[in-house]
Amino acid sequence: MPSDFRPGGPGPESFFLSALAAAPRGTRSIVMDVGANAGDWSVRWASAIAEARSRGQTLELYLFEPQPVFRHSLAKLAQRINATFLPLAVGRHAGRIRMVGRAQSVTARTVEVKSNSEKPTSDTVPMIDFGVWMRDKLAGRQTLSFMKLDIEGTEYVLLPWLLTQARETLCLLHSMIIEWHLKFTSPHKRLQALGLELSFLSQLRNGCPTRAPIAVYNEVLAANQYGLPVPGLLETALMHAPWHGRHGRNARNRLMESNMELARMAAHAQKVTREDAQRRCASRRVACRSNVAFGEDPCVLDRISCDAQLSYTTYKRAVRYPVNATGLGDCAAGIDSPPWRKHVLDQ
Repeated sequence: MPSDFRPGGPGPESFFLSALAAAPRGTRSIVMDVGANAGDWSVRWASAIAEARSRGQTLELYLFEPQPVFRHSLAKLAQRINATFLPLAVGRHAGRIRMVGRAQSVTARTVEVKSNSEKPTSDTVPMIDFGVWMRDKLAGRQTLSFMKLDIEGTEYVLLPWLLTQARETLCLLHSMIIEWHLKFTSPHKRLQALGLELSFLSQLRNGCPTRAPIAVYNEVLAANQYGLPVPGLLETALMHAPWHGRHGRNARNRLMESNMELARMAAHAQKVTREDAQRRCASRRVACRSNVAFGEDPCVLDRISCDAQLSYTTYKRAVRYPVNATGLGDCAAGIDSPPWRKHVLDQ
């Protein structure tokens, strides 16, 4: 995701810095660069740290990066810009974590080991319980906090852990950037990982009782996501899709119910302008935002729940275009209509 530190700019960094500039003297702010890599993002906070100090505020910058290849350079960078470098991986418990790839490679990443008591080896690095760390830094304090999470697929393990204690961790953030890396997830785990991506904002909206992040910036890069087969995704879609060629009572009733719902949604969508929908989506709790520029909007699926026109058009496609266009019981993917499906829809 392109960084944006311009005053008043639309990017996540500018959004956070504008809130800090408007905060009163004495405000404490925390920025977490979780997965700092070479430190290219962190170094750009140097001027913000100095400006906060000039306003009588504090901006604490923490760099987390376990890769040994970056340890020396990040330590020097942190000292130079008055930040804190922690050569640690973040996870669900304190212990050791295994590096995948060559340890001295800039593309190495981490995978949790089963035991938190594993002895240090040349391919393991220390790991902290990030929930404990966040609670210590954030809980009970009125701070402005911002997190960039770029941990090469480990987000699918870490975020569910943080959601279990969200009111003391994620709910206390002002905003965050998450880079999703589905490509680093094993095929048999991709369906659950994708489910986390799609439900993450909803879990924050419903799980944060009072305080919640204002916005989550999703970074969904084509190289990390698109074209990756997700086992079970097709079967899930077929389970919820209309099937052409089924004319039983249940199928007729389901179609009648869908068409009635579609008519109600169409009437509502006609009353809502595009500007109204944009305002509602932008102002709701935990707004979904993105400035990914390759043409795909990772927030479009989230907007289905707040944009009446988008909700109508996507539901219309789901109703009007059955997955089976042959009328012979075979769907477009060559999968036979499952026995339960034939039984239910033909009744």
